[in-house]
Amino acid sequence: NWQAHLPRNARGEVELDLETAVRLGLLESPRYQSELEDLYLSALDVSFERFRFDAQFFGGSQIFYTADGKFRNGGTTPRSDFVVSPFVSPFSSPNRVRMQRLNTTGGTLVAGFANSLMWQFAGPDEYTSSTIFDFTLVQPLLRGAGRTRIMERLTIAERALLGNVRSMERFRQGYYLYVA
Repeated sequence: NWQAHLPRNARGEVELDLETAVRLGLLESPRYQSELEDLYLSALDVSFERFRFDAQFFGGSQIFYTADGKFRNGGTTPRSDFVVSPFVSPFSSPNRVRMQRLNTTGGTLVAGFANSLMWQFAGPDEYTSSTIFDFTLVQPLLRGAGRTRIMERLTIAERALLGNVRSMERFRQGYYLYVA
């Protein structure tokens, strides 16, 4: 299939001038592929480090349906409960909606919202609800704090990306000089 993309003349013969041969040689070079992969991987590292400073949203929910017949709960009236509860207890952190953001000084802002609804279908149709809003700001003051320390990983990733861009350009220029 790759032969269909080669430049051909009117008689169907493959014609390669110096520039086309160099371009094809560069694209098929294992070292070029390695340089290109290193460049893409370092760009992914920079994207990940920048993502750490974006607002990140998390959420979860639990739904329970409980039905007790009149013989199960001691012969009293039957009961059924339907509970939609994104926040069951303060110790179950994935059961709510929250937003988290890392600041460049090392502070972490977490804002949460939890809502719990409970409907009772048997007996009087009633429901109860409770809502919790919470905000937390944690700013380290001693070890592990400060803009320089927090931004270090991003700085290292950006420097690696810049070095890989320079390496790629040197490789391309050297490849063209070597073939010419």
